[in-house]
Amino acid sequence: MQIKSLGYQTDLIFARFSGEIVDRGDYTVIRTPSNPTFWYGNFTVFPQPPETQDVTRWMEISKLEFPTAKHCVIGFDSVDGELGAAREFEALEFNVVETVVMTASEIHAPPKVNLEAECCPILTSEDWEQAIALRIECNDDHEPEGYKLFIRRKMLEYQRMTEAGLGNWWGAFLDGKMVSSLGLFLDNGVGRFQSVETHADYRRRGLCGTLVHTAAKHAFEILKARVLVMCADPEYHAARIYESIGFKPTEMQIALEKPPPEDQPFRNSSSG
Repeated sequence: MQIKSLGYQTDLIFARFSGEIVDRGDYTVIRTPSNPTFWYGNFTVFPQPPETQDVTRWMEISKLEFPTAKHCVIGFDSVDGELGAAREFEALEFNVVETVVMTASEIHAPPKVNLEAECCPILTSEDWEQAIALRIECNDDHEPEGYKLFIRRKMLEYQRMTEAGLGNWWGAFLDGKMVSSLGLFLDNGVGRFQSVETHADYRRRGLCGTLVHTAAKHAFEILKARVLVMCADPEYHAARIYESIGFKPTEMQIALEKPPPEDQPFRNSSSG
């Protein structure tokens, strides 16, 4: 199965590094055995929007592929937002999640630039610990212990990808404290941003736009990226920040998500 969606294509950057991608012909399986609660590391992708007769079959396939998983994520390879019979999954406790896929082949500075923060790739073990702590602080609505374990596993993957030369994790520092962070990793000239987050106490200071711009500029000039991909909630204000730098909406990525019973949403969505 050839995946067309840039959103799902760039999800595979991470699965290729730390997991596995299995082509079943009429669907694709993405697994990350090292992080089993990572929703978008353990899911199936089908080649087209569902029809009514697909609802039960797709659920059965997902259960067969992930028999011990507490979550269920099903993607389908639509780039224009076509839903087909996706809403029929809602009766089975699924959420239909629509994500805007934004791309840029060139960027410019945001309208509001933060000149106080030091924006740079993180290098030291202390920096990585700060990045882990920041991600946990920015997502304190999850079940604490399970989420901490998920984040540590995910950040270890990013650290290994950094060491392999596939990109960087970036931080914005004020007086030595990391207050905003993101990841940007590449494969064959295509880069994908991950988990763009700013601590609640430091928002509306231009940190997000400044950090995204700095990381993107580095990717184009140093890492020779051809195109960068950012996935975002179309209703969330961050999408407008990305547009102010030069990103443009290109596709709509659709997924069906069924949370685990204890509601531990380890999506690391598409924005990571």
